[in-house]
Amino acid sequence: MLVDNRTDDFHLGLSKSGAATEAGTLPGAKNLPHTWITTNAEGAFRDTGALGKLYQAAGIPVSGPQVNFCNTGHLASIGWFVSHELLGNDEALLYDGSMADWTHSGREAEQKIRF
Repeated sequence: MLVDNRTDDFHLGLSKSGAATEAGTLPGAKNLPHTWITTNAEGAFRDTGALGKLYQAAGIPVSGPQVNFCNTGHLASIGWFVSHELLGNDEALLYDGSMADWTHSGREAEQKIRF
């Protein structure tokens, strides 16, 4: 399961990071923004019960293979930490190169909304 930890404007392809060569997300990725997993989009993590509900709402299982990514790997480290350390998913991984690596390697991004 690919988990995009960026806000929905980046996930949908409405915004693009300067680190990536194109807007969008990894093909087939689900979106669980880093802002959802902290209280009021600030520093405190939500409790594990609330986190489980958020994963369910996003269509992301809390167990099994999972790769968290963002634009450069920084925000995805929050998603990885929550999944691996707080929810106990030993199969959670971090794609440290994230969208920057993906797009600079010549691979296409999926744009959910195209203009």
